[in-house]
Amino acid sequence: MAGLAGLALPARGVEISGRVFRDANGNGRMDRGERVLREIGISDGDTIVWSDRRGRYRISVEPDRVLFPILPDGYAMTPHGLQNGGQRVADTTVTVDFALQPVTAPANFRMAVLGDIQVDTPEQLELARQTVLSEVGSRNDLAEVIHMGDLVNDDPSLMGAAAGALGLLPQPVWTVIGNHDLDIRVKPRTGTEFRKRIGSDIAAFFRGECCFVLLNNVEAASDGLSEAQLRFLRQLVGKAPKKTLFVLCQHVPMARMKNREAIFSLLGEHRVLILSAHAHTVFRREWNDRISEVSVGACCGSWWTGECDPWGVPVALQQCGTPRGYFVFDFRNGTYAFRFKGIGLDADVQSDLWIAGVDSTDRKIDPLNKEPRGWMVLNVYGGGETTSVEYSVDGKQWHTMARAERVAPAVLRVIYMNHDGGYPTGFARRTPLRRRAASPHLWEAQLPDSLLTGDRWLYFRVSDTRGLEPFEFRRAIGSCPDWKEGVGR
Repeated sequence: MAGLAGLALPARGVEISGRVFRDANGNGRMDRGERVLREIGISDGDTIVWSDRRGRYRISVEPDRVLFPILPDGYAMTPHGLQNGGQRVADTTVTVDFALQPVTAPANFRMAVLGDIQVDTPEQLELARQTVLSEVGSRNDLAEVIHMGDLVNDDPSLMGAAAGALGLLPQPVWTVIGNHDLDIRVKPRTGTEFRKRIGSDIAAFFRGECCFVLLNNVEAASDGLSEAQLRFLRQLVGKAPKKTLFVLCQHVPMARMKNREAIFSLLGEHRVLILSAHAHTVFRREWNDRISEVSVGACCGSWWTGECDPWGVPVALQQCGTPRGYFVFDFRNGTYAFRFKGIGLDADVQSDLWIAGVDSTDRKIDPLNKEPRGWMVLNVYGGGETTSVEYSVDGKQWHTMARAERVAPAVLRVIYMNHDGGYPTGFARRTPLRRRAASPHLWEAQLPDSLLTGDRWLYFRVSDTRGLEPFEFRRAIGSCPDWKEGVGR
């Protein structure tokens, strides 16, 4: 696995020195003709030192930290260098060199951002291999991949196998630490196993006009970043050009972090994109005019639960009504655009539409049965407070849909089937969906009765002012028996 590479340090403080060089042939050694690299950050997740004109650095490191380079744009760790946590250094070791390999790094690039894979059995790990890892690994348009934490589900014995599966991806992979990646065998729970199998739980790298910062907001005693991480972030911000877009990658969403105002303050006037996961639901938040957050949901959906398709893969619908999936981000000159990608679904599937009266099952689900015939609810998987949705019948006149706070119709259907409709079957686990948890990305509107007869096309267009790529789609509708009889009031 590329990405969070580093040097695991001994159990007591030690002073480390060494050099950073350009490893042109990727063999991990500094050969004749290869040059040193200056102004490369070396850090233990607290202090950052910068290599001098001779490529040399010196840093005093506290116990139980991982030493890593802050990769500049156009460089990666050499395949023969320190990977997956590197080698454990003897107490007498005081010299460590970092070999950085030049790579092609276009200014405009695309990343996949994956939420919780969160496996707790070998069978679930195999489901991850069959689905999300196979899909992402088959894409040739991705520069890098970021996994947003919870690779396993409280089972540290699976960490090595899960890290190996993630490491099969051909793209460089960066992994954030999640709360379920902590070692439950010790108290208090720590990220020791993560650092052993994956590497540093804190890291940073530059790509184009962006600085990506991977943070650990699950291990500190208080809800937020530790003082060491705040110092790390402050030093990094002080070194970055003013036009830099900072991309903070953390497992737990920002709303749950008690010291978020301190984080926002030290980021100064930089534009900021926050990426998070943890909640097994997709949502967005605009903190102010320069700080936005996208919480990307979970690749495991609702923990690999629910009825299975013919290939044995659980539906695992998320609480917001979003299917299992991930997000694709395009970064261009320090700006970004994003869109949802359902695992196993066509790329243009960005939403789902429910219309009252189409499915007779809805008569048995009270919140759906109460809606008048022709009431539409559109679930825009990547939608947020800056999203606008319009519809048109037969492409003639456009009408605005209103944002709604309600439980997604698909979620209500699964809840009904769980309790009254025969779910779960003998080969499935019940999906833990809640009756009153509203989806944050629903829009609704009423079709007039005059349009509920005959075959027609419904057109939809979705736009956004803070990053969601605009999209359009259409759906065929026609007369149906339920519409003729009427539904609800």
